[in-house]
Amino acid sequence: MTSTEWYFELDEWKDSAIANRSGRLNPLAIEPLHEIRDPEKLFRLQRSMCFDGWQGRPLLVMVYDRRLQALTGTHRLEAAILAGLDTIPVLLFNPLFDEELLEHACLMIDLEERLLEGNDYDRLECLEQFGFFEAAQLMCLETEP
Repeated sequence: MTSTEWYFELDEWKDSAIANRSGRLNPLAIEPLHEIRDPEKLFRLQRSMCFDGWQGRPLLVMVYDRRLQALTGTHRLEAAILAGLDTIPVLLFNPLFDEELLEHACLMIDLEERLLEGNDYDRLECLEQFGFFEAAQLMCLETEP
């Protein structure tokens, strides 16, 4: 089994020992970042996933307040659910694993606010600033036209 085929047990992500890992998760366990903004895009993605399954890059998913919060791919996530996919590829990103951030509560609050409330460019800048480079590389793909 390669690292990209790793399947997270539903409770495994709650363990603070999980840092940044590539794997697969049930899409029903992941909360989207925002509402669906483009129904036509959702329809196209759903139809594609019904025939071809998941194609393309994984979602960037953050462990946040004992929940799984998608930072990318709201339309892809919903399309996967509607298409009935059992698992989808993710990069699981756990900022609580970073001991330096835990020592500085104000940094953690700033990180959470910028990741959850900003746009893709804000999230990319934040991930780079805090040294989460693998997550930043995935977010960079989201900001490309």
